[in-house]
Amino acid sequence: MLLQFLSLLCVGTDVECVRRAVALSRALGKMVILSQTRLDQQACRSLALFLEHSEGLSELDLSHCQLTNHCLQMLFAHQHKAHILDHNDITDVSAKRIYDTFSTNNNIHTVR
Repeated sequence: MLLQFLSLLCVGTDVECVRRAVALSRALGKMVILSQTRLDQQACRSLALFLEHSEGLSELDLSHCQLTNHCLQMLFAHQHKAHILDHNDITDVSAKRIYDTFSTNNNIHTVR
């Protein structure tokens, strides 16, 4: 159901999209679990918009989402919010970028 909400974020004007992203962020709170949810490019675009406006989010589970390097690239700006990334189609290049992102953030102790 969360994937359906995400798919509706980027419909309409930019102002409407941001308004929906903020509202969804408030409704979901500090933890979002998308584990086992296949995320294609459009879903990752919507997720990136959601993450841009989700300041209170402290945990994001993206395990088993079939994320590719291309999809993950859309999320890099907000990657510090995603602590669980295991069992995706991530290559060494993206793994290095993930490492670089998390190694500079003192608030993160574990990434899977």
